[in-house]
Amino acid sequence: MSVGPQYTSCVEAKDFEPAKDWYVALLVVAAAGGAIAALFSGGIGLLVTIPALVEALHYTSEWMLNGKLICLQRDPAKMCGDHEMVWAIGEVADTEAVGEDKNPIADIDNDYSMNVILAPFNMMAFGDSAQKNLEIATIGSPPPPQGDLLSRQKDMPKFNGCFRTMIVTTTDQKYRAWTEVVGRDYGWTGIIGPDQQKAWADYVAENAWLLPKQRSVPVLHCEFEGSRIRDVLDATNTFNLGSKFCKKNWFTKLLCKVIQILMSPLILIAIAKAWAGAKDGDPADALEGGGTINSKDQVIAGGRWVYDGGHDGYNEFHATRIVQKVAYVPKDPAGFAAFHKHWCDEHSKVPHTDPAGNSQSGSTPKGAPPGPPLTPKQRETYDNQQKPENQWVLHPAVDGCEPFRDD
Repeated sequence: MSVGPQYTSCVEAKDFEPAKDWYVALLVVAAAGGAIAALFSGGIGLLVTIPALVEALHYTSEWMLNGKLICLQRDPAKMCGDHEMVWAIGEVADTEAVGEDKNPIADIDNDYSMNVILAPFNMMAFGDSAQKNLEIATIGSPPPPQGDLLSRQKDMPKFNGCFRTMIVTTTDQKYRAWTEVVGRDYGWTGIIGPDQQKAWADYVAENAWLLPKQRSVPVLHCEFEGSRIRDVLDATNTFNLGSKFCKKNWFTKLLCKVIQILMSPLILIAIAKAWAGAKDGDPADALEGGGTINSKDQVIAGGRWVYDGGHDGYNEFHATRIVQKVAYVPKDPAGFAAFHKHWCDEHSKVPHTDPAGNSQSGSTPKGAPPGPPLTPKQRETYDNQQKPENQWVLHPAVDGCEPFRDD
């Protein structure tokens, strides 16, 4: 089973602290001031610029890796089995490649993303109001079994929901992702990249008979984590004399900080190497059988369900650990309810631990506590998996064996 990486951690809502933007802004101003002063001081101003940049990157990467995600706990009644991961079923609205819609500074986050329209849905039922569309997806009539994944959870700092723009052509009742019509932006948004408003105007003019309209559709944002934030943070911690020593008391903290300031030029080089050598987020790591994910793909995705405090306020999968493409997901409520129940019943039979409670390799992050005991259905599956006749790899007729018969 392919399992995508997870470098980030999440915090409880009571422990969440927003990013100190004022602190980062102060460091950036100090770095800029030092750079200007360096022009008139023979480079001496760089003694301020370099440490300020290192500290700005350290604070930002530390908060992004270990502070901005709030852990969400789903109602056990909505979980399929007792697996740690939360699961979602739907259709991919669109994907966001690494660096898309980000400026070069924001590229410290090198995750890849897909946005999933949760089933069941009727694209033509979505109207002009984004908030109304969110109500359709989360409440509906009857309430969809996955609506809670998009709904505001308790103790969230703010909540707006995550939306992606879809293009609906009312004449033929079809829909496409916004990016398929206007292109993708990989540079400074609004400055470098395609003129999306012109592309949209041209599309409307060329396809007027189809009556194209924009729709803000609520989606579950799913991120496949890249390693850059983790790698940059590790680089900023170079010459910290061991984290335990540096955290002993105020003197050791001060000593470590002084040493890091003196060594900041070398640390900046290490940061540059870490930035350039980081592994980008890749859906192939989590996708069963590898490959790519595209708009309109029908998927079942599993991951850690969190609230991302670094955005305008919405729930997401971060990291997305497993994705399975399926041939068909019903869009009508009755058909999907039957599909969801059948899938959930079958999925609940899959053991995520062994009888001793030890997690299967790769199914949970390293260091996670033992899982709960197997349910009777999971134990039955686990016991069957251990039988010699079920240990084949290629095919039972090639490398399998006949079950033992005591007669």
